[in-house]
Amino acid sequence: MTESLKRGIQINKADLPSTEPPKHTKAKMWTFITPKMQDNKAFELMLTTIQPGGAAEVVTHATEHAYYVISGRMQVTVEDKVFDLGPESCLYMDKEARHGLKVVGDEPVNFVVIFAPARQYA
Repeated sequence: MTESLKRGIQINKADLPSTEPPKHTKAKMWTFITPKMQDNKAFELMLTTIQPGGAAEVVTHATEHAYYVISGRMQVTVEDKVFDLGPESCLYMDKEARHGLKVVGDEPVNFVVIFAPARQYA
């Protein structure tokens, strides 16, 4: 359940709908924090799960963002550099950096995505 306080809000994954992120395959995303939900302009936070064989096409964003891997492994290409990410690793990407990713191995990858500032305010 989502519990709102004057200066805080609790959001539980079980209460959120999942969506398939654009330009991803075999993926689900749960959006925890966005401007639409909490009138927040500073950042967005999502949890993404991509199944084995899944990937995200090469894209750019007008904001800085980061991935934090909870479980599984993925290979992320930023511009011409390849990063191998696993549990408890984090990758920062500057705004407008071309990037894409693919799952490595036979386990789903679960990772947090943070955009700052929130994309609609970039």
